[in-house]
Amino acid sequence: MKKAVNLLVFLILLPTLGFTQSTNEFDFISPFHEGYASIKNGEKWAFIDKNGTITINYRDDLVPITIDNENYPLFKNERCLIDQVINDVTYFGYINPSGNIVIKPQYINATKFEYEKAIVIKLITQNLGYNNVLNKPVVTYKFQEVVIDKNGNELEHLTELTPITLGRNIPKIKSKLISENLIATIGENNKWHIKKI
Repeated sequence: MKKAVNLLVFLILLPTLGFTQSTNEFDFISPFHEGYASIKNGEKWAFIDKNGTITINYRDDLVPITIDNENYPLFKNERCLIDQVINDVTYFGYINPSGNIVIKPQYINATKFEYEKAIVIKLITQNLGYNNVLNKPVVTYKFQEVVIDKNGNELEHLTELTPITLGRNIPKIKSKLISENLIATIGENNKWHIKKI
């Protein structure tokens, strides 16, 4: 009789044993890009694979990109944008699908990768001397648009060095990759120029 009761309980519970339900709730789930979808909880993002397994845990440095009027982090050419605030200035870099930093945050603006390249704004600090009264170095900052490869190597300088005051308006990127070896840059007259790289 005891075996019959145990068998009956087992048969009643069998449908629920084979199907586990996820209790995870997300604020947002993106479409898959390169085998990964980003998921959001609160202000943090993570990545899942096509099995629903979290491959990169929740973190607050993943940078959302606007795709079809939605904002979410994504992998493009095995790179995802990250940011880090240093001395009140936001710097951008990239991680790989393992979540490892492959290009450290060092650019004051950056695009997602396209055609194995990205366009970034590189910050150059020039030391002008030392102020003994204030007891600190005197520096000036300039920026330049640069094309980089997946390892952060500079491939092409797109603009001249331009002075900038840190903490004010961060310059917008004025160039875009339009093919594997062509870049379009908008000039001061709002006309586009094409450059081969």
